[in-house]
Amino acid sequence: KKDWKSLAAFIQEVNWESTQVVEHWKASCYATDGKIKLADSLFETAIQKAPLNSEVIESARVFYNNKDEKEKIYNLIVESVHINPYNVSIYESYILQCLEMGLENYAEEGMKTLKAISYPKEFERFKVKYQKERERLLKSVDW
Repeated sequence: KKDWKSLAAFIQEVNWESTQVVEHWKASCYATDGKIKLADSLFETAIQKAPLNSEVIESARVFYNNKDEKEKIYNLIVESVHINPYNVSIYESYILQCLEMGLENYAEEGMKTLKAISYPKEFERFKVKYQKERERLLKSVDW
């Protein structure tokens, strides 16, 4: 925790030009430090400023799922997909979020789209991750 606190303090002291990156890092630091309200606000701002930044989207996806606000992040990801339906990384986050919410049909449809918009090696790499995540979720919840 001390490392995260130091990093958060450093980020606040530096005058950054790219605020989307700063807000993402601050949000991650605050989330790790248990300052959930601050992290929530910063993740929302980061997503609004950088809806196509896949790192921001994926970090926010993990954060909101941990807060059990799955629908909130689902809606934010869907907005990002609508802005750029060809962003492979964001589409991957969309598919994983569908799985997380038990929307298996949407996830399967997403896999079909992902296959069409990504390179074969990229798709095969993600397919392994998808299958592992699907199996994990099937074991942990009753669908």
